[in-house]
Amino acid sequence: MGFTLKYERYDGGIQAQKGPMTEEQKAERKTLIANNREMESATKVRREFVKTLLSRKTAPKGWQYFTVHAITHDPETASGYDGKVATEMIGARTGEDTDRWGWNPLRDHTAKTTARPEFSLIGLICLICAGYEKTIQKDS
Repeated sequence: MGFTLKYERYDGGIQAQKGPMTEEQKAERKTLIANNREMESATKVRREFVKTLLSRKTAPKGWQYFTVHAITHDPETASGYDGKVATEMIGARTGEDTDRWGWNPLRDHTAKTTARPEFSLIGLICLICAGYEKTIQKDS
């Protein structure tokens, strides 16, 4: 008498590789590695693009629609941002502990921009973009 599982566990149906890789598997692995490198490069370019776009003297065209659309259609993504990415995108500097719970990287930064309130709202775009960045997978 021993332990018997009541239900079979689903492991994704992937069996462990036994023996050397086939040429097809080697080619797939090589493609995967190349795609991962390209995605890492694209992430840097995408984040720099957003940072440049948000650092201009005029707000990006259609930013209000993008913000409302993101909040109403993807509220979990918009609120699940990576604070470090958001800070980088808006070019804010912070001396705070960025790993503490509830850390909002743009609170102090946006409080200083009283002359042009629309740019305080652009901080919200950074949080939304950082939320999207957090959810993008390498195989997207």
